[in-house]
Amino acid sequence: MNRDHFRNKTVSIKELHKQTLLLHNFEAWKVFVEINEKTYPRYVRDQYIIAKNKLSNIADTGIFEMAVQYCLDNKTFSMTELKDTYRHKLKEHKEEQTVIHNAFLGLLHKPKPKGPAVAKRSVSEYETIVGCSHGGGK
Repeated sequence: MNRDHFRNKTVSIKELHKQTLLLHNFEAWKVFVEINEKTYPRYVRDQYIIAKNKLSNIADTGIFEMAVQYCLDNKTFSMTELKDTYRHKLKEHKEEQTVIHNAFLGLLHKPKPKGPAVAKRSVSEYETIVGCSHGGGK
């Protein structure tokens, strides 16, 4: 199937490149976009469209930056791989936050431990002990 018939070619690749670079404002993103273009020269339009559609509204920019760096470090340069990496890292982060939240809730609602059970003696027992050690009388 020739997908070229379905491509919107009204926007130039140069303009798509510029729009893609402006999606995020950190250096690793710019590096990623440049490497992506070199890695997928034949599909660069598709890559930019994926970035525009799937990577423009990021919920957590810190996690997204980590995902971009992860992709750069592991030489996975497609926009789809970046999207999947971001989703995975975001899911991991949310799971970690849930674990931490539940741990703190457990600490906050944990009842204070009771002290050890101690037998209580009557005062008369102590008086007899003291009385016996002093020669047996008052």
